Amino acid sequence: MIQSHQANSRAGFGAPIVLAALKRIYWNRFVAVGAIWLVTIVGCGDGRPTRVPISGKVLIDGQPLPFGSIRFVCPTARASSGKIDEEGRFKLTCFVDGDGAVPGTHQVEVLGGEGISAWQVRWHAPKKYADYRTSSLSHTVSGPDDSVVINLTWDGAKPFVEVDESVKPRPGEPERRGDR
Repeated sequence: MIQSHQANSRAGFGAPIVLAALKRIYWNRFVAVGAIWLVTIVGCGDGRPTRVPISGKVLIDGQPLPFGSIRFVCPTARASSGKIDEEGRFKLTCFVDGDGAVPGTHQVEVLGGEGISAWQVRWHAPKKYADYRTSSLSHTVSGPDDSVVINLTWDGAKPFVEVDESVKPRPGEPERRGDR
């Protein structure tokens, strides 16, 4: 009889421990499933800085710039860029197509040079705008904006073709491709 009482006592002592362990296991699973569900429903972001859609037009002396590219350079984040179409319009991309630019003040550069041969570039805008350090252009991004206007000027000059004599073929030589 003593042995049977001791066996029952041990069983009684072990049951609450096993029950507590099972509750802990089920609770942990519930929490894990809940966390996965929450991340799935809410999302976890792409881990990149916040961006806002930015698009607009580049004008030179009041007319659309018909060719080129534009870049917004932020000192604290990745730059954004876009191609300028025939009507001077652009849409900025930072990480993925059309995601815009990071909020803040950006220096702006507009590259209006078009390669017309291995040694010739037609400049649709003054070369000073091709580098944000010399362009004197800036724009503050504070929220989505589809009407940004970047104004450029020739200051009395006009479009020109620049020839790079170092890669220009000599008379009678065929044009070299890929030397630029």
